[in-house]
Amino acid sequence: MERFTQQQLEVVAKEHQLGDVGFGSDRALSLSRVNEVAQWIADSMVMVKTINRSAWSYTLKHVCEMDIQYVSNGEFITAAILLGYQHKRSGSNCWFNMGTGAINAARKRQASEGKR
Repeated sequence: MERFTQQQLEVVAKEHQLGDVGFGSDRALSLSRVNEVAQWIADSMVMVKTINRSAWSYTLKHVCEMDIQYVSNGEFITAAILLGYQHKRSGSNCWFNMGTGAINAARKRQASEGKR
């Protein structure tokens, strides 16, 4: 899994006006948390061709949190963008081209592990 640098994080944050609460925020993001979320996304999600409007970033960050503890919406969004996911913005949140099957599999696994 590639590790992102502070410079990469800052470029994406500036380009997309991302902070810890998501789009339109100017509060700092944690590089270590962005990298941890990126690893979770790489291990748990699947990139599909089209934007999936069944789960948006705020929902997905909660799925991620079941495995790695608290992450901000902005950290989740930034990690996904750095990994090359497409997104469609909606206020401070967005949708990604993450497959429904992978999202449901993560939830099912978490439930079987007593995390849900």
